[in-house]
Amino acid sequence: MEPTDNTGEAAAASRTPERAHGGAATLAGGLASDHPLGPHTAAILATEHWSLLATRSLIWNEAMSRATVFLTVLSASIIALALLADATGFGAQTTTQQRGVQAGAGDEPAAARLPEDRAGP
Repeated sequence: MEPTDNTGEAAAASRTPERAHGGAATLAGGLASDHPLGPHTAAILATEHWSLLATRSLIWNEAMSRATVFLTVLSASIIALALLADATGFGAQTTTQQRGVQAGAGDEPAAARLPEDRAGP
């Protein structure tokens, strides 16, 4: 709403900013247009910031998903080994399965240190 004078009618709208405080509005407008990166620098930087945050979130979620899958498969193989050991009485099948699990997990030296297959009970 436009300010009124004492006659009760609104003054004509002007396209120039009010000159309160000795032309401070003109000075601020001149500084924004003289900025070396342009008047939209803050908006561009904010957009880039949120884009980088979203990318970081996607990378973090991907890493957590891969770790979850790895731990799930590792846990399942250990449970399968325990069930096999229980069913065979820790016989030769258990040792063979254990070597397979260790080789699959990248632990070849530990698999090589295992004793030879023992005869079942």
